[in-house]
Parts: sequence; C-alpha cells; structure tokens
Amino acid sequence: MLGDNYLTFENVALPNPTSLSISNQNLETVKVSVSGRDLGITTRLKKRTFACTFQCTSAWLDQLFTLCQLTHGALVYRGESIDCRARMGGYTLVQDSEYADRTDGLWNVTVNFLEV
Repeated sequence: MLGDNYLTFENVALPNPTSLSISNQNLETVKVSVSGRDLGITTRLKKRTFACTFQCTSAWLDQLFTLCQLTHGALVYRGESIDCRARMGGYTLVQDSEYADRTDGLWNVTVNFLEV
C-alpha cells in the first residue's frame, strides 16, 4: 500500500520514507518603501527542501547513491513534479541487520531533495 508520502525521482519509485520533513527557504526578501512609507514586503525565490529518511536494503542504497550523483532531476510528490537536486545526507547500517536474508544489511539513509 502506498502512503501519502509516495515519491518518485527521475521515474524511479523510491521506497516509502520512514520520515519526511518539508521546509521552505526564502532566498530573497525585499522590503518596498516609498518616501519612508512601507508598501509591503515581497518574498522571491521560495524554495522547498525535502528531507527524507529511508530504511532500505544495500541494493537500494546503491540506487540512491546513483540518483544523488545526478545534477538535478524531477521529484514527483503528491502529483506535483518539482525540479530538484538530490544530496546524500548520511547512512548507517541497522544493528545486526547484515544477517537478514537476501538483504546484505538494512540501512537508514537520509537524502535531501533541494528545489532548484
């Protein structure tokens, strides 16, 4: 069953994330005033960052490494296609998971998708 946080990157369906946080970053804020009178504040270049944590097998870890080497790609989140860069945040082996059948270990992997 697919959760609400179903993601694809470059037409690759990613595993369901164990955690997902989305933050907005305002890259430029402009205060508009004329003769000392404030007319308003304009925010430009509002970019999103998707911080995802996956628990996956060694094969998926290799696939995520490959995807993070791309300069940018299309991330699809809830039907919206977003041009992003994928960056590997870190990865750790789950304790004693190297003995699990057919997995070569389970990994906790953090990937950040940065909107471009």
